[in-house]
Amino acid sequence: MNVKSLNVGLRENDKFKQPLPYMANDEKVQFLDNFLNWLERWENMGLSKELSGGLSKETHVALKVTTNAMTEIAVYCNENFGLNFILPGKFQTDNLESRFGLYRQMPGSNYHISMK
Repeated sequence: MNVKSLNVGLRENDKFKQPLPYMANDEKVQFLDNFLNWLERWENMGLSKELSGGLSKETHVALKVTTNAMTEIAVYCNENFGLNFILPGKFQTDNLESRFGLYRQMPGSNYHISMK
């Protein structure tokens, strides 16, 4: 999911570090679909946070949305731009999170940030 280069998968001989293709029968796309199905089954078990492995409801939803978005982005880019693959690592918020980290540190060691 953190692929930012076309050749890293070839260089490291790791098929899961290759770009995410549009093809539904690709092993990486099938893995993401199977992972989504597994997350659904896990959620439908109705276990408490302690029994379910420690994921909060928000984290569980974010994981499902992010995983589903990668396959949908590949389809969208193929249909609208003619791209045959995407580099999932390019869809990230590291710069934004870094900026918010700076904002948290600006008032000093006070962790509870306020807009007042």
